[in-house]
Amino acid sequence: MGDMTGIPPANHEELLAAFLADRDEPCPVCRYNVKALETSVCPECGSRLELQLSSPDLLLGPWTVALLGAALPAGFYTVITLVTVWLSITTGPPSRREMPWLYAFYALTLMTITSCLVVIARRRRFLRLHKDRQWAIALAVSSLCVGSVIVYMALFVADKF
Repeated sequence: MGDMTGIPPANHEELLAAFLADRDEPCPVCRYNVKALETSVCPECGSRLELQLSSPDLLLGPWTVALLGAALPAGFYTVITLVTVWLSITTGPPSRREMPWLYAFYALTLMTITSCLVVIARRRRFLRLHKDRQWAIALAVSSLCVGSVIVYMALFVADKF
């Protein structure tokens, strides 16, 4: 998580050993009991161990849902946008009938990319919210972005057939 700023590296091992002296704690990698361990390496799997402060209140699930809910449609829109630009360059400009669809598509591309950037930029603020509020925002962002793909595709297919 973070380094122990101001503490010499030799003391990291001493602090870990003091913490584990009388505690039954599992290695976070292999689950081996590291009670009374005197080094900062798990004897079972060889993983480096650190003494850290964490919180059970740090729930990344809603933030991850919001990010993926925006990133997946953004990736889809971006790939299709690049294909349409490439087709326009190689085969000529789109017809007048296709232009409104392309403009809507480009707008949705910008909306989903912006959503990704906002989710990333506001991560700290988001994580300070109550869990119910986090989930509500995550589901709203995901629904908006994923829903835009579904609605766009449905309208596009309906127009074509």
